[in-house]
Amino acid sequence: ALIVGCVSEGNDQEYRSVIMDFVDWCERNHLRLNTSKTKEMVIDFQRNTPPHSPVNIQGADIEVVDTFKYLGVHLNSKLNWSNNTDALYKKGQSRLHLMRRLRSFRVNSQLLKSFYHSVVGSVIHSAVVCWGAGSSDRDRKRLNKLVNKASSVLGCPLDTVEETCERRMLGKMTSILKNPSHPLHSTVETMDSSFRGRLRHPRCKTERYRRSFIPTALRVGLFSLTVTGIILLHTSISARFSMCSNTCMYISMSVSLMLHSSGNTSFLFIHCF
Repeated sequence: ALIVGCVSEGNDQEYRSVIMDFVDWCERNHLRLNTSKTKEMVIDFQRNTPPHSPVNIQGADIEVVDTFKYLGVHLNSKLNWSNNTDALYKKGQSRLHLMRRLRSFRVNSQLLKSFYHSVVGSVIHSAVVCWGAGSSDRDRKRLNKLVNKASSVLGCPLDTVEETCERRMLGKMTSILKNPSHPLHSTVETMDSSFRGRLRHPRCKTERYRRSFIPTALRVGLFSLTVTGIILLHTSISARFSMCSNTCMYISMSVSLMLHSSGNTSFLFIHCF
């Protein structure tokens, strides 16, 4: 489970009360929290802030961590994707070695390409919708090196990280617009413009937000809401990633709690200032 709390003016009472309500809800529904696997990550870009007191659950202080792996994606307190890129690069490199071994056995080129998309490419582009736009140039170059090496093994061009990210962002944004029950549907719908029903780009006060999912997806594709559905008016699969090296993290506006009756469930509390 993931609980995100925002602390304003140094008052974290609301954040802690939400956690206590969650703990009480688990007890009422006969669910046991494994405090040893529960972590807290503090995201604070302020200077000279007082030390943060850890959350206490059932008499145990929750460990404060700088990184956490959530649903296969490595998050860190700096809101950059360096840890996630390191993990993807190591995993992709080991699987690329397997592909080279298959080529040495003179495996059919079509089978090799299927192996790349199912085993190697699926790792390199894992959750690219989340981190693709916010990753740094250095991180994307590292992953694109793996793509280029795989391309040389196959002897055919392959989609870069940027191209895959833009294509999947368009698909995700289209699915959100078509699904009224999606947590982000109402948010995107409020961006509808009176000018031919097009979705307007949100105002971004920070570079971190500008490089998150919704603003980037709306820049990549020009969407229009009509009575009959969604129309993608224009898209340009091009290099739109030549921005500064600051990175961002896209956190869903709704929290999906995945609870199990066993004691092996891990939890993450994100504490934002």
